[in-house]
Amino acid sequence: MNTVPVDSSEPLPPGIAAHCPALSVYILSVAHLSDHALRDSYEQAERFFALHASSLYENGKPLAVLCSTGLLWPALDAFLPEDSGIL
Repeated sequence: MNTVPVDSSEPLPPGIAAHCPALSVYILSVAHLSDHALRDSYEQAERFFALHASSLYENGKPLAVLCSTGLLWPALDAFLPEDSGIL
């Protein structure tokens, strides 16, 4: 399980403190972002959390969700095919 980092350059929202339990999501720069792929990912997450959330997080939910990605890298278009669904 991840926690909210102490050295975050952005202010934390009210009620969220450094080191509180957090769900950390990384979106790969080669991820397929089609409607089908996204739906499948959400369904997998629902099944996982239905089974495991209560043992991972107090009250069955993370206090924060962290998301990072390489999708905002300025040179990404040079590496991805046009049919990637990302550009």
